Amino acid sequence: MPLATLTAARNKLLQDTKAQLEQSGNLKTSIKEKVLFGITGMYEIILRMSESRQTLQLQLEKAKLSAKEELLRKEKEHFDKLEGLLETSSGADAKGTARDILKEPYSNRSTKGTSSGSITAGAVFKISCIRSRKQTV
Repeated sequence: MPLATLTAARNKLLQDTKAQLEQSGNLKTSIKEKVLFGITGMYEIILRMSESRQTLQLQLEKAKLSAKEELLRKEKEHFDKLEGLLETSSGADAKGTARDILKEPYSNRSTKGTSSGSITAGAVFKISCIRSRKQTV
């Protein structure tokens, strides 16, 4: 249920319960007061729990965002290292092909949302295959 609906429901329940207690004529006033005190206390607990839930949800979203940013930072760091290694390697054909492979994870991210580690690992595997072919020739 949406939060606004839950808030409205708990307010209605509290008000309905109070009204029912006030209408019942065969209960002692002290009993009515104790019941109302208990119900109001439970209502306050529910409000606090709802606030805690919202806070936890915000913290979770912040943690997810932070983890995603850290993953992207590490991916870029690895990309830069691989590109640096390619700059020091010989062979113009291998460099061009490897650059295309290195750009693959970034083009996939723009079309599919976020990239996964398997794409980067695949790019590394392709680069190592190109290098091994170049060394054997």
